[in-house]
Amino acid sequence: MSYRLTTNAANTWPAQLDDVQLAVRWLRSHATQYRVDPKRIGAVGVSAGGQLVASLGLRETRDPATAKYPDQSSRVACVVDVCGPTDLADDFSSKVKQGDFVNDLLKRLLGGSVAEKSSLAGDASPLTHVDARAVPFLIIHGTNDDVVPFDHSRRLHDALTKNATPASILALENEGHVFQNRENQKKFIQETIVFFNQNLMP
Repeated sequence: MSYRLTTNAANTWPAQLDDVQLAVRWLRSHATQYRVDPKRIGAVGVSAGGQLVASLGLRETRDPATAKYPDQSSRVACVVDVCGPTDLADDFSSKVKQGDFVNDLLKRLLGGSVAEKSSLAGDASPLTHVDARAVPFLIIHGTNDDVVPFDHSRRLHDALTKNATPASILALENEGHVFQNRENQKKFIQETIVFFNQNLMP
């Protein structure tokens, strides 16, 4: 699914959340037409997409009063979050090599610095939305990621397991943000298939 990018200054958070939630509700509203079981929809996303699919597993429609297809749920049944940022209030520059680049992206996403937009940064952070309704998660992250700190995935995993939510984490040793090692690419695909089969098959 597509979502509005921060290349347009008007596309600040929560535009991206609204877009992906709408996509899930649209799919459920057209489930019969496309022969989809609306109870068995999973989501996988990488990097910023990981943050968004995590939100789909942790949140319901942000503003149902103005949403299209308000009778449909925005929450997916399970999530594969691949190196997604989970704490957008973090100072990335102090943790990863490309942190200044990420902080600049966040400034565009939030419409201001994290200090200026702290409540919005919290709202955009999957970590702040973990509760009893959270769905099963598979989290995959390279331990040498220079864009999103590996501890973001570890912290989300810890929060989910503390919440008694089924969650597992696959740490790819010596792997960066975009998986270069062919064996790690295979692991990502294989583990995702296994996870979806476990959580989506009838």
